[in-house]
Parts: sequence; structure tokens; C-alpha cells
Amino acid sequence: MKNARHLDATTVMALGQLLDYLHSQGRHLLISGVHGDVAAVLKRSGLADQIGAENLFPAEENLTLATKKALQRAQALIGVKPELRVFYQQPAASG
Repeated sequence: MKNARHLDATTVMALGQLLDYLHSQGRHLLISGVHGDVAAVLKRSGLADQIGAENLFPAEENLTLATKKALQRAQALIGVKPELRVFYQQPAASG
């Protein structure tokens, strides 16, 4: 979701349907890179509560940190602990 800035009602409904489907299959929905406006829409719609705070990973300055946290959550859910390395290189300063 790192590139998502705004969610409309159709997107929220589609995410809700995806969540229902995944739950019916015994699976989880993990969302990483959630920005402020997107988080607010998810909260107001009630979808954030359905997904669960433990499965939502806000965007951070380090662009890969939310992904790393989501992957760690996935590892915990499936009970597998392989070595996990996520690399991030600061963009070069322009000027």
C-alpha cells in the first residue's frame, strides 16, 4: 500500500471482500506501507478493526521497515522462522 494515498468506497469494499475470502480459507490479510490518509479511511470504515491492528503496518521513513515487520508477522502466523534480511539504501541527496 506504499503508493496508495486515497481509498474510495469501491476499494474499501474490495478489501473487505478479500478479507472475508481469506478468513474463509483460514488465511490472514497483512497490509504494509499504510500512509495516514489510507489508515484513516480503513479506521472510519471499520475495516482496520476487522483486519486487526497486528496485521496493519504503517509506512515509515525507512521504506522497507513496514515490509520487514509484515514478513515477521507472517512468519509468526505460520510458525516458520527462516532468516529474514531486508535491505534499504537511503536515496542520494539531490542538489
